[in-house]
Amino acid sequence: LEGLGMPPAECSLDQGLPSVRLLRYRGLAWSRVEEGVVVGSAEFEDSRGRQVACWPDGFSEHYILGHDVVPSDRFLEYVRGFD
Repeated sequence: LEGLGMPPAECSLDQGLPSVRLLRYRGLAWSRVEEGVVVGSAEFEDSRGRQVACWPDGFSEHYILGHDVVPSDRFLEYVRGFD
C-alpha cells in the first residue's frame, strides 16, 4: 500500500487517537432537502469505521447552516471529543 500513498503497516498514524478519513466518490450526492442541489461527492468517516461516525461532505454548510438541520446528540458528542 506504500505505493498508493499509504504509510507502511508498521507506521501507526492514530496512536490511539480518533481520526477521520475523507473518502471521495465518483458521482454526485444530491441534497435530500433541496431539489436540484448538489451537496458534494465525498464522505467523512471515523478511522474506526462507519459505525462510530460518518457524515457527507457539505453536511455543516448545506444542512446545518443552510437548512437548520440539528445533528443528533450522538454526533454532537462525537464532535466534542475532538480538541
